[in-house]
Amino acid sequence: MKYGILLAVFTLSNGSVHCLVQGFHCLETPGGQPLLNEYECPLLELSNTIYSSSGSNVMRAVSIVHECGGTCTFHEATAMQNIERQNIAVNKLVFDH
Repeated sequence: MKYGILLAVFTLSNGSVHCLVQGFHCLETPGGQPLLNEYECPLLELSNTIYSSSGSNVMRAVSIVHECGGTCTFHEATAMQNIERQNIAVNKLVFDH
């Protein structure tokens, strides 16, 4: 797995850190070559596969740009977060595609 969305980070009882990652896979031509956009970046598709990986394997967070289609929408949602024993309402912009 080269690309993915970090879902969770947890520490096991032995002290080792692990990450759960939902993977992306690269789209390919029928000949097996990776599909690239005009900036020579690979085109990715979110998979249904969840990987468990050692925390030391996650190098850094990066942004991935999504090219929207006609079915993509944004809407605001309110989420409750507990911060230092206080419930705080946080407005978030949610992307549905």
